[in-house]
Formats: sequence, C-alpha cells, structure tokens
Amino acid sequence: MGSCFSRKSTGASGAGSKVAGLRRPGQYEGSRQNEDGFIVAVVGRTGSGLSQFIHDTFESVPVMINEISTSRRVVFIDTPGFDYSDDNDEYTTFKQLSRWLRDSYGPRVRLDGVIYMHNIWNEEVYHRSPLLTCGPLEELCGHDWRQKVILVNSHWDEHVKDDSKQREASLKTGYWRFMLSKDSPMVRYESPGDRKRAIEILKMIINPDQITRGQPL
Repeated sequence: MGSCFSRKSTGASGAGSKVAGLRRPGQYEGSRQNEDGFIVAVVGRTGSGLSQFIHDTFESVPVMINEISTSRRVVFIDTPGFDYSDDNDEYTTFKQLSRWLRDSYGPRVRLDGVIYMHNIWNEEVYHRSPLLTCGPLEELCGHDWRQKVILVNSHWDEHVKDDSKQREASLKTGYWRFMLSKDSPMVRYESPGDRKRAIEILKMIINPDQITRGQPL
C-alpha cells in the first residue's frame, strides 16, 4: 500500500526539487527545529481538493520559505483519498500512512503537520459519528499532534455562503467536535485554486505560534 503515497518536495532552491537531499532515518526527527525541512501529509475524502492544495502551494512555496529560512524545504505526502467505506476510511488511511512513514523514514520520524481536508458539500461526513480518537494522529505527529493537525473545509464557492456556514457549524458540533475540543484549528479553503489561501494554511504549520487556538480562520 505504500506505493499509493507519493512525496513531493519544494523549498528555497525551487519548486519540484527531489527529496533525495532529505536526511535519512536517525538524522531526521520530524521536528520543526530541524533545518532540513518539514514533512506534511495532505489527507481527506476523494474530491476534497487534496491534489489542488498541493499544486497551489507548489506554485508559491519557494517565496514563502525564503521568508523563514533559505535552507528549509517542504516535503508533501500526497495520500489517496478515502471514501468512508469500511476498508477505506480515515482510520485506514492514518494506519497506512503511519506504516508508510515508518518504512520510508524509520520508526523515529514524525510528521510536522497534517492538512486534513473536507469538501463542505460532501454529505457522508454529516451522518458519521465524530472522530473520537487521537491515537493514530499521535502516532503520526507525536504527543503535540493537536498543534500539527489543520482541519480544512473546502469548496465554499460552489453554493450559497450562508448554506456553507450551516454546514461548517454542523462540522463543529459533529464530526470534528472532538478535534476542535483538543484545539486543532479549523480553517476555510473556500476556492481550491486560491494560492494565497493555500500558503496561509501551510504557514500555520511552519509558524504554529501565530495560530489563535479555538477560533475559526
């Protein structure tokens, strides 16, 4: 299953650069203090805008990285979208991603961030029980996983904004309630293709101290 995940790296040296320069297991700890870079996974249901988000950041991220450190890069892990079936839901994806990360980088490596995307108009999630476990995310990101998981709802531009707000409220009191209670931020990515907004979201992982916890962004 590991072959379903792909690595896409970029940095001050230019978009699309390969990941060969990333340090091997034992040297890379998945820490924001590491000067090599940041490992970020983009996950979500098929149709949430995963590939578009990565594309949007690839177009602009070298400029953003230059503002922070010329030596750092961002490595995206592009995951296959899930569909909430019994053998292809978010829990399955987290487990597969954890296994892939361990096999690719070693057992000590943790993600620096998870962009967890949801199409605001997808009906299935509103009928699902809230995500009530942090175990898989803690395994992926470490004990401070709350600071690293960004909940992103997308495709606001497809319908009336007031309807989108109602669905956002349903996410807050339903499926993502537990995550929000742990201070994971929920943000809007209204229009996939909006490069400026994609960079703003990515900066929440690069500069987590700038996040106002518990507030929609």
